[in-house]
Amino acid sequence: MTVRRIGISTLITGGVLALLATILLVLPAGAAHVEPVHMDDNPKCTGESGPNQPSLGMDDGVKIEADDLTGAHDDGAFSVDLVFDVEAGTLSFSNASPAVSAVIMKGGPAGNVYFYDPPATEDDGLETPTNPNNDQPYGISHVSFCFEEPEPSPSPSPSPTPTVTPSPTPTVTPSPSPTATTSPTATTSPAPSPTPTTEVLGLVLENPPAEMQELPMTGPADALLIAALAMLGVGGLLLLPSAATSSRRD
Repeated sequence: MTVRRIGISTLITGGVLALLATILLVLPAGAAHVEPVHMDDNPKCTGESGPNQPSLGMDDGVKIEADDLTGAHDDGAFSVDLVFDVEAGTLSFSNASPAVSAVIMKGGPAGNVYFYDPPATEDDGLETPTNPNNDQPYGISHVSFCFEEPEPSPSPSPSPTPTVTPSPTPTVTPSPSPTATTSPTATTSPAPSPTPTTEVLGLVLENPPAEMQELPMTGPADALLIAALAMLGVGGLLLLPSAATSSRRD
């Protein structure tokens, strides 16, 4: 029995190849490679269909003549890089901007339409319809790249305006008015009336008889008269206690 030895380098090479094969199977191809749809007459990208000119109903399209199918094309609204293989009669495009939804390859009495969903930016091997007389593609007349206008981004919904709740107005409690305290009215005691006095001959008589108070003091004679009357009055006052004592004895 012969045992075959496998080197480490062989195992590594086999593993790398297997990994690359897996990646190629999982990842989508760069080109779209869709099957064309045969359309008679002269199909176009936009507008309404007319006699011998069916329309794809796209939003916009760019028509490029056969003489301008190699190199970069940019008309401001659409740009693409083109490579036309004259011997094979096939077209390749790349870097399409915006991405195209359909490409019309017009040749002979009809056209091949390549539809892309989602829109594509590159593909290769595009050709015109086959001429039944020689089983070769018709000579290319022109190519139309058809695309849709991008949908506008939805406008963000305005945020609701927050409702401001007013703060309650504070109630002001009135301070009690101070009660004025009435100071007691000071009672004024009347000054005592002075005791009437009469001066007679250097003697001051308190509470003299009314007759003496009313007599005018006009001269020395009057003063003597008043003095006499005063002495009589004093003597009378002195006699009253004695008379009272005598009457008690009797």
